[in-house]
Amino acid sequence: MLGLLPIFRFENSFSMAQDQHLFSEFPPHTKAEWEAKVLQDLKGQSLDRLNWPIEDDLFLAPFYHPEDFKNALPALSANRDWEIGAYVDVQEVKAGNQTVLEALEGGVEAPLFQLNHQLSGEELTVLLATIEPTFISTHFAFNYADKMPWQFFELFTKWLEQQDKSLQDIKGSIDFDPLLDWVRPPVDHLVELIRFCQRSMPEFRVLQVNAQRFHHGSENISHELAFTLAKGNEYLAQLQEKGIDAATANQHLQFSLSTGKSYLLEIAKIRALKLLWRNILEAYGATGDAFVVTHLAKASQDENIYTNMIRAATQAMSAASGGANRVYVLPADHSIEVPSTAFTQRIARNVQHLLKMESYLHRVADPAAGSYYIEHLTRELATKAWNRFLELDEKRVFYAKPDK
Repeated sequence: MLGLLPIFRFENSFSMAQDQHLFSEFPPHTKAEWEAKVLQDLKGQSLDRLNWPIEDDLFLAPFYHPEDFKNALPALSANRDWEIGAYVDVQEVKAGNQTVLEALEGGVEAPLFQLNHQLSGEELTVLLATIEPTFISTHFAFNYADKMPWQFFELFTKWLEQQDKSLQDIKGSIDFDPLLDWVRPPVDHLVELIRFCQRSMPEFRVLQVNAQRFHHGSENISHELAFTLAKGNEYLAQLQEKGIDAATANQHLQFSLSTGKSYLLEIAKIRALKLLWRNILEAYGATGDAFVVTHLAKASQDENIYTNMIRAATQAMSAASGGANRVYVLPADHSIEVPSTAFTQRIARNVQHLLKMESYLHRVADPAAGSYYIEHLTRELATKAWNRFLELDEKRVFYAKPDK
């Protein structure tokens, strides 16, 4: 299918010469001069002992120099604002409504309703009571057997029409991943949903590439990327056979990723995914970006809730810096399997408020651009993931669990 697709191109997106006057007070030093100083401090030991191994044949050097980068990576999208998400566990619809209203009052922009049973029309009305769907984006996940997302989607659109809302103004998504949850993937239902959204709900996403199951920590990160790309590519191929072009499919598709504890790796992972997905879209004659939703990896959670609170700040920051479009932060007490308190829910929200309202991270076009370390890591991860993806594509492996 894509075996002949060339590796993604790197284009020079900025020139350091434009800003040389900022460093005129500091004399330049070559990479060789830096290495000589490091070797002197190491007192005869090899510089290689400072390398950081990530995977087999993938490691990071202790420092990088402008001489290592003749061309910068392509810039990511200039629109770097992300949606602040929050989980709403729906065991009972009245309690779920109270939870989401508190979250919205606390500054949440994208509630994710985690449904534990198939709702009736009456239950959905209670759950969404007094919510203005045109002011937020609304998302639904289905945590029960025999789920039929297409039936729930029809229920949701009927509720919107009853509320006299224009479907054109509705943003949101449903967690519908046919290749993950069904022995016989209901792709025909997916096609119907995409065609409906193409006509009536251009900002609603009805296809999710759930890549969380591919996450096995930093030692397997290139495989995580490769399987994510392979699965997304398979959807594009199957939908194209049904008459839906790649640009339309991508408009209604989102990637769901886990964010682990390795701060710099997670930034590079998201950046690499976005670069490689552009390459895949180009093979189909389309342009666009990957829409990335991040969740904290459950394996990254500790029994100490205060550790989780601190760790959540770096995990959310890595997601935002990497280019996530929507971010969810687990309440700090999630790992000890107790109902989340109002306090832990508020802290989970406020982590993102700090990144936006105090750090202004969303106002920077590409926070990681120009970092030699992250740029190199992005390039290495992308190259290794792409080669692995081509192997999977040749074998038509697209949603199997990756080897550890």
